[in-house]
Amino acid sequence: MDADERAEVLRSLASLNKLDYQAEEVLAAVCAYDSASVLDFLVNRPKEEAAERSHRRETGVFDEDAFEAIPHHLHQLNKVLAKEPRALVNALRSEFDDEARSMFPYRGGARLLEAIFPNFADPLAALLQELGRKSGPDGHRLRAERAACFRRRRAHLGNGKVHRQSRTREI
Repeated sequence: MDADERAEVLRSLASLNKLDYQAEEVLAAVCAYDSASVLDFLVNRPKEEAAERSHRRETGVFDEDAFEAIPHHLHQLNKVLAKEPRALVNALRSEFDDEARSMFPYRGGARLLEAIFPNFADPLAALLQELGRKSGPDGHRLRAERAACFRRRRAHLGNGKVHRQSRTREI
């Protein structure tokens, strides 16, 4: 599959309200050749979900088939994307919006991280701790992003392991 074909496949998947098992298999196949474009696709979906939600509020039309940017569970794609945790975190950080910080754990990147790393294990935990130790203005932003991820995970599972992973001296 060449780059134009992969781009066409991703454009066709963009119209889906939900990424079901079959769509995930297609994304995993594309990701095997071009993980950056699949990451861009996934990172942009929460923006589309926010726009859809805003449109529904304005029009007053609420249907049962609402847009769901990121599925709660992945079955194939997570295995491919988990091989590049730094690329994933960098893609999510580039889209982290300080104004939408409160929803990041529920509809944004934290949900994608959880779908790819359901147990929040290494190498993700170690990478987030490494990034959180950085100092300066960027370090403060990193700690805020990381804290949002851990809040999502803690709210979802109430897991003591998450609490231990989230502690650092900087926070």
